[in-house]
Amino acid sequence: MRSTIAPLSVAMMLILVSATSALAQSVEGTVVDDESGTPMSTVEVVLVTDVDVIIERHITDENGRFVITLPSTGSYRLRASRIGYEASTSGVFVLAPGQAAMAELRLQLDPVLLDPLEAVVERENVVLASVGFYDREEMGAGQIRTPEDLKRRPPQDVTDLLRGMNGVRVVRPQGTFTIDVLSNRRSAACRPSVSLDNRIIQRGGVESTGWHENFDVREIAAMEVYAGQAGLPEHVAGPVSPCGAIVLWTKGYIGL
Repeated sequence: MRSTIAPLSVAMMLILVSATSALAQSVEGTVVDDESGTPMSTVEVVLVTDVDVIIERHITDENGRFVITLPSTGSYRLRASRIGYEASTSGVFVLAPGQAAMAELRLQLDPVLLDPLEAVVERENVVLASVGFYDREEMGAGQIRTPEDLKRRPPQDVTDLLRGMNGVRVVRPQGTFTIDVLSNRRSAACRPSVSLDNRIIQRGGVESTGWHENFDVREIAAMEVYAGQAGLPEHVAGPVSPCGAIVLWTKGYIGL
């Protein structure tokens, strides 16, 4: 004879029945979606003691069914969980010798909210790729400012353009209103070579061409700075750059 007991939780109904040989001291049941009543597969059903010691785990089959054999009589709980649903734990139920239980567990939706994903795609500029700009960036020999870098922080003048670049320093000779760009690696009078769109506009050394005067930094799309000879682009490599190099690429040249 079956006896129905009160729900052990909002989402579970348990019925105690006289045991047969197949169901002796066991819990057999089904997990269903609380809203639709559809049986739920791949739900983890865990049998625990009344003090939450895990006894056995089971995964529901394609019909939402499970069968758990109890090691002995005693006080137990059932706990069911699946991603996207609110976990459900029954109240304590007691099985006497020769008694089995039939249970229906109902799980309620609990959508998992994921943090929004932001995809950042940086496309290589065709012209910069053709002159080896991205290859040199990957090598890491010099300091590189990509078009994306300069878009995020547009420079206001030459000093701003070269700020933070370790290979060079901007100085203002005493008693003048002009600036000068010197190398950090050689004597105080050593100037880096300067290239604009693959064309050398200042050879490195002691002479200055004043390349930075009346210079519109807003037109600069990318920049490379080298403190020494290592990693220099081919067109500024060798004797032309004894004090390193500043390599500039304009928006018009690379097609931005």
